[in-house]
Amino acid sequence: MTNPTSAPRALIMAGGGGTRFWPRSRQNLPKQFLAMRGDRSRLQETADRLEGLVAARDLMVITGKAHVARTREQLPLVPEGMVIGEPTGRDPAPCVALAAALLARPDPDGAFFPCPAAHVIEPPGMFRRALQAAAQVLEDHPKAFVTIGVPPTFPSSGYGYIHRGE
Repeated sequence: MTNPTSAPRALIMAGGGGTRFWPRSRQNLPKQFLAMRGDRSRLQETADRLEGLVAARDLMVITGKAHVARTREQLPLVPEGMVIGEPTGRDPAPCVALAAALLARPDPDGAFFPCPAAHVIEPPGMFRRALQAAAQVLEDHPKAFVTIGVPPTFPSSGYGYIHRGE
């Protein structure tokens, strides 16, 4: 993305301890593996949203160590070495930092899209267009940092704070 020869890459953050949607979601079957609408899990829906933008070989999934096998079952096209099991969940920032370090090995100038597995993002076409626009910004401004999100309606330290510059 910042390197014209780089293919777009993405990280799916598939952590979670099964507490948010209890009793349906449990420690051995957290929300990212549940089909809440239709027959696709949140994890599969996240991969579906990236289809056409990111090849399966360029998709990394970081999940809990106990959920690597289930992740591989649900996303069989993602290469085995691209499904990483964390020994202990550490929230999004360390997950993204780990992915950045691992993805920088083959392509130090490349960029990637971090995507949470548990989110519902609709319509998917609009999301894909936003990612394409972000990729273009990174092509034009390789040192830029692009974030896509929903404007907050209340302060929440659980999500952190981003102060936008010019």
